[in-house]
Amino acid sequence: MILWFDCPPGIKKHELEQRPLAMMEILFLSGLGAGLGAAALIDARTQRIPDAVNICLAALGLALALLEERGLEALLGGAFGYGMIWGVNALYRARRGRDGIGMGDAKLLAAGGVWVGWFGVPFVVLIASSVAIAVIAVRRLQGHRIGPTDRIAFGPALAFGVFAVALVIRLAEAV
Repeated sequence: MILWFDCPPGIKKHELEQRPLAMMEILFLSGLGAGLGAAALIDARTQRIPDAVNICLAALGLALALLEERGLEALLGGAFGYGMIWGVNALYRARRGRDGIGMGDAKLLAAGGVWVGWFGVPFVVLIASSVAIAVIAVRRLQGHRIGPTDRIAFGPALAFGVFAVALVIRLAEAV
């Protein structure tokens, strides 16, 4: 069986021939989208992000980074992503005596950091935080009461932020 992939909209066939990684990038980004979608749905339903999903996302991102010869940047991004959430949670725990964010979120941001590099992680957090605040605001406007001890899944917002930043980086590199 032969599979034929047509060029995505906006990309001409000769451009793919000039950038041999382009079609592979599209396939890798499809895997990223699928993995982030799974993480978001699972977290929204269970308040947990399975390690298997995070490991697959990180491995896929690292494989692409190694193909593109930017493995160190990817590893730094993963460490920075995990460290950001771990550090914020440590401060919260010291102040409140309990965790304020799950370590599944830290692992998801670590996997996302592998995809976007250390420089992309703050943008992911900014976008994810903005999305989460917007969702909370809409829920409040709908009459839902949200208290200080209520648990809110942050994974879907992180997934959106990772995918948005990864796409912007790829598009900026293509120009």
